[in-house]
Amino acid sequence: MTDKLIPTKGNHQQLISLFVVLSILIMFSGCISHETSLTEDITDNGWVLFSSPTCSACDVQKEMFGEDVVSLNIVDCRESPELAGGNYIEYFPTWVNCVTCERRVGVQTVEELELMRNNKNNHAQPWWISKFR
Repeated sequence: MTDKLIPTKGNHQQLISLFVVLSILIMFSGCISHETSLTEDITDNGWVLFSSPTCSACDVQKEMFGEDVVSLNIVDCRESPELAGGNYIEYFPTWVNCVTCERRVGVQTVEELELMRNNKNNHAQPWWISKFR
């Protein structure tokens, strides 16, 4: 059986074909990306959810993520009032992007969450710029 792997006149073409197929598979294996979850993408893009345990709208927002909610960056403003005050959180829920300083107040729809997901390297005007105009 092992002598089939040794190049001979008869199987030389088969070995070349096998080598070409394996080379192509190896080349393209890095090009296939795995699908990431909405939660992973939102977290990776720098979004933080500021919420309160007494906020029913916050519960609705969190329920949209199901079991993945544990992977979100969530700040409980009762436990960390300094973070809420430092980020000028007045209403719940509030999403703040720590990279771009963009903020979104209220429960975000699935469509809005998808925009947040796909908003990589967003150069939107930071929310605090308007305070100085």
